[in-house]
Amino acid sequence: MTSKLGNLTHRLLRMPVLLLCSVLLASPPSMAMDAAAATGQRLTAAVSESTPDMEPAPGGLAALLREAFAQNPGAAAARASWLAALQEHPQATALPDPMLEFMREENGYELMLSQMFPARGMLRIKGSMADARAEMARLNYEMTVRDLVTDMRTRYAELQYLDRAIELTTQNLVLVERLVSISQRDYGAGKAPLNDLMRAQAQHAQVGYDLLLLQEVRDTETARMNALLNRAPETPLTILSQQPVAAPALDIEALYEIAQAARQEILMAVVGETMGELDMGMAKKMSRPEFVLGVTRQSMESSAAMSGADAEMGAAPASTGNDVSWKFTVGMTIPLWAARNRAAVRGAEHKLEAARHARQQSVNQAHEQIKSLHFKIRTSARLVELYEQTLVPQARQALEQSEVIYNAGTSSISEIIEVQAVWLNFELALARARADLTQNIAMLEMTVGAPIDSISGGGAQ
Repeated sequence: MTSKLGNLTHRLLRMPVLLLCSVLLASPPSMAMDAAAATGQRLTAAVSESTPDMEPAPGGLAALLREAFAQNPGAAAARASWLAALQEHPQATALPDPMLEFMREENGYELMLSQMFPARGMLRIKGSMADARAEMARLNYEMTVRDLVTDMRTRYAELQYLDRAIELTTQNLVLVERLVSISQRDYGAGKAPLNDLMRAQAQHAQVGYDLLLLQEVRDTETARMNALLNRAPETPLTILSQQPVAAPALDIEALYEIAQAARQEILMAVVGETMGELDMGMAKKMSRPEFVLGVTRQSMESSAAMSGADAEMGAAPASTGNDVSWKFTVGMTIPLWAARNRAAVRGAEHKLEAARHARQQSVNQAHEQIKSLHFKIRTSARLVELYEQTLVPQARQALEQSEVIYNAGTSSISEIIEVQAVWLNFELALARARADLTQNIAMLEMTVGAPIDSISGGGAQ
């Protein structure tokens, strides 16, 4: 179990707070505690070496992830379920409780002790089945951890986008207010038509509404993030500003291979197939007998022979002591109902077939999702490059020149408003593309089950 848990190190290097998932939550007993402690040590070493740039700065993602693992009830529940599943093996491999019986008779008693022994190999199969359920619970815990990290990363990127959108819209509101002031001055001086003044005032109202809407959306997204952190919905949340995102190097064939070895859903389907094989073995053993071994101690009072006169007078026979005897018994069940046993085998065969199909379905779904996210990442990366290198610089230059051209009398307020709208839309589109790229990377890593930085290949195109 400990060696299997160590596989998290390779798959979750870029999720730094996973190293705390075995430390911040309640400590498990005995074997489970040892496994969790060993996992925490491996993750601590791996993350400290591979993510030196992810310091837990206030408002940073790493700090919030640490808090999520300390407080998120979903992760704690999945971990507790895994630790509970670890305790099933000793229960499954134990013999049934022995039976002790006592029977009192008129002149003595019997004390009987018996033990049931399942068919040969049945306890071993039950133990393997318990181990498979524990592995399934571990993978479910790992999947819960993975999904929590992905939710945190995507929501954090969304909040960064909203903060950037609010910042840009606020700047635009200041610019529009200035245009309203200029149009009022020029209209009063007869230098600008009424249409320019009305257009500027309408744009001011629209930008104010957009800003209010963005702030409300930000509050809603904050509540979602607070839910992951187990905080009150209205708790203020400050995050770091959005930064440029580097396009990752992607090799889709390598992504397919890594997903088959690391994606939790596929691994759970593999465990399900193993459980189907064990269920088949258990069904076949139903046609084998179970044995019962017993020992009985019988203690009976013995009496001396009576004379005829004593018997006629009704006298009780004189006791001469107790006669103790021992009996050993062997019993077995008779697997008489062959139809039932054959039905159990057929049912197990169908379950195994279903498990194999489910495994292939998991692989197919992973490949489809990887292909889709691969396309989305490439598209987002292209958009980021387009806006960063071409459209946004041009819009900024046009915005800077628009007022100069207006003061020279060769343009109108309406034209400046159009230029401002283009600038704002391009800036928002750049922020949206960066957020989409970050979110798609997080979703791809969740789908693959490993950080995509560990997969070599050509750059995004």
